[in-house]
Amino acid sequence: MITARNDFGQDIEDYDQPFPDPIELLMLWLPPHIDEFRPLMSLATIDENGYPDLRHVLLSSYDQRGITFHVDADSRKVKQLEQCPKAAATIAWPHLGKQLIIQGDVEKTSVQDAQTVFLQRSRYLQLLAWVNKKPVALQPKQQRQQLWQDFSEQHPDGTLQAPSWWTGYRLKPNRITFWRGQANGPSQRHDYVLKNENWEVHVIPG
Repeated sequence: MITARNDFGQDIEDYDQPFPDPIELLMLWLPPHIDEFRPLMSLATIDENGYPDLRHVLLSSYDQRGITFHVDADSRKVKQLEQCPKAAATIAWPHLGKQLIIQGDVEKTSVQDAQTVFLQRSRYLQLLAWVNKKPVALQPKQQRQQLWQDFSEQHPDGTLQAPSWWTGYRLKPNRITFWRGQANGPSQRHDYVLKNENWEVHVIPG
């Protein structure tokens, strides 16, 4: 459960008062920019009928401006973000008794950002960005595997650049909720809301 130190480095201690800066705390909770630690997050967007649409995406990076993720520009989620540039994301660490919820506005990142992040991705994820398109998805399993192998052999490791359809988005927080579980007591949430460029925090039951 929650301890003073977790797998990612120094974490929040059990303060009687909420952590003063949620962005600083966000930096402490998120893991380093290394593929084996890079978590999946649930990303919720709004579809054309006003319903939430949910899926998992990989967290790409984070800084003081927010968190970024990279997806196929032809995907349904991108069309939804273009129509309604608002989203929410959740990252959970059940083994640590932690859950992070981020809500805010979404903006597209630069082409250079996409290229930089792509080069930091594992070989498998780079191939996935190139090969995992609809024409390939429609093929039988053996043909999909053969197309993957052929593309991999034609493009040795270190030669791939980001495809033109691989695009990035930044989720800029206006609400951040930190949930902490306890093995011997009730859980608790610290809910931060951005109002007039200042963060208000409320401690609420988990």
